[in-house]
Amino acid sequence: MSVRGFLLDPPTCENSPVFPIKIPVEGRIVSAHRVGLGLWQSVPATLIVEGALYAAGIAAYVHATRPLDQIGRFALWSLLIACAAMWASGPFSPPPPSPKLLAWATFGVYVIVLWAGWADSHRVLRTALA
Repeated sequence: MSVRGFLLDPPTCENSPVFPIKIPVEGRIVSAHRVGLGLWQSVPATLIVEGALYAAGIAAYVHATRPLDQIGRFALWSLLIACAAMWASGPFSPPPPSPKLLAWATFGVYVIVLWAGWADSHRVLRTALA
């Protein structure tokens, strides 16, 4: 199964270790059959598993690409450090004080997307260089 298929196929996603145990399989609110490992019930276990998945994704991307210049190197690593800091602070941060502030903060996601596009535009696949 492709990565896209894994990400978009709900039954496959529900069997991943990072989903909570309370997900109904049939899509109904009340369902006897539940899947997941209940990982979200433990913050340390969640951080370990999600951190390992994040590190594996970074390793795959860094192994598959090569920086074209210094921007390709520093933009990528600064992005990854910023994303890791935001991710790691999530479980320990208070909820947003208002929905309006949450809406404005959500626009910050676009900065991350632009940052990632900028970093990726300064990298090239290793097979293309060989």
